[in-house]
Amino acid sequence: MAFFLIVAYVLLILCNFLLAYSGKKNWIIAYITFGIILFVFFVNGEDFIRQIYDLSNYRAQYNYYDPFLDPTFSSYYLFFIVMKLGQSSGMDFIDWWHCLMIFSNIIIICALKIHKFNPHWFLFFYTIYYLFVLYTGLKFYLGFSVFLLGMGFLLKGGRYNKCAFGIATCIAGGFHVMYYLFLIFLFVNTSKSLEDCKNNLVKSICFIGVILSIVVRFTGTANRLIGGMASVFDNEKFNSYIELSTNGGFYIAIIMQLLSMYCAYKYMRSMQEYYPLEYQIQGETLFFINYLQVLFYPFFMISTTFMRLLTVSSFVTITACGKEAEKLFLGTRQQLIFYSLLVIFGFYIRQFIIGDLWETSVLPFFLP
Repeated sequence: MAFFLIVAYVLLILCNFLLAYSGKKNWIIAYITFGIILFVFFVNGEDFIRQIYDLSNYRAQYNYYDPFLDPTFSSYYLFFIVMKLGQSSGMDFIDWWHCLMIFSNIIIICALKIHKFNPHWFLFFYTIYYLFVLYTGLKFYLGFSVFLLGMGFLLKGGRYNKCAFGIATCIAGGFHVMYYLFLIFLFVNTSKSLEDCKNNLVKSICFIGVILSIVVRFTGTANRLIGGMASVFDNEKFNSYIELSTNGGFYIAIIMQLLSMYCAYKYMRSMQEYYPLEYQIQGETLFFINYLQVLFYPFFMISTTFMRLLTVSSFVTITACGKEAEKLFLGTRQQLIFYSLLVIFGFYIRQFIIGDLWETSVLPFFLP
C-alpha cells in the first residue's frame, strides 16, 4: 500500500509540475490530486491521530470536554463552535475530522476557481512541501483555506475586494488567532490606479518597523513590545510565547521572509515589463504585501512558532505568481517557478535539516 501510494504521489507531482510549467489547466488532474490526498486522510485517519500530537489532543478534547468551556474559546471561537456542532450531532471524532478536511479542500478549490489561480501551480508546491506543514495543525489548516480565498480578493484591488479580504481574514482568525495579524495588509493601497499603488504609507511604516526591530533586538525588549500587543488576545497559549526568545532562529525567519519578498519582487518586475495594467497592479500589491511583513520581525525574535505566518504568506505569494499562468510567457513562468523553488528550498533546510518535519509529518503520511 505504501509503495503504490508513494508512486502515485510522485506521478501526481510530476503531472502538476508539467502542467504548471506549460501554463495549462486540467481540472480532472487537479481533482484527482485533491481526491488522493483526501483518500489518504480517510484510509489512515486512525493512524494519523495516534501519531500526530495535535490531532491526539483534539480527539481527547472532542471526546471528553465541552469546547465552550475551553479557556482559549475567545481566540478560536469558530473552531470550537464547529467542534460543538460535531459533538451535538453524535459524530465520532474521525468522521468529524474527515468532514473538516473535505470542507477545507472545497474552500481551497473555490478560491482557485474564483480567483483564476492555476490549480497545478498551487498543487505542485502544495504536494512537495506545504501539505506536510499544514495538515498536522487542524485549526491552522482550516484558517488557511479561508485566508487563501480572502487574499485573492485583496490582490484584485478595489475597496469592496479589500472589505471581502478583511471579512475572510477575520473568519480565518476565528479558527486560529494568528490570522488576525494579517489584517495589517489592509494598509496596502489596492487602488486600481497604478500611480496610487506606490504605497508610500506602507514604505514609511516598514521603515519605522525595521528601525524598531533593530532597536528591540539589541535592547532585548521584543518580549515587552509583543507582550503589550498580545494582551489584546487574552490567550494563554499566545501569551506563553512571550516568555520565549530565539537566537539563530530569528535570522532564519528573516531569510525566509526575504526569499518570499524577492519572489514577489520578480513577479512584480515581470508584470511591469510585459503585461497589462491589471497584472501590474496585482504585482505591486503582492510585493507590498510581502514588504509589509517586516513588521513581523519582533514576533520572530520571540518564537519561531510565528514562522507559521511565513508559511501561509509565502504559499499565497507562490500561488498568486501562477495566476492565469496560461497568459504568462514561458520565460516568465520558468523564472517564477525557479524563485518559488528557492523559497521551498529555504523551508526544506529549516524544516528537514534543522527541524523534524520528516518524522512528524511526512513519514506518518506515507507510512502510517
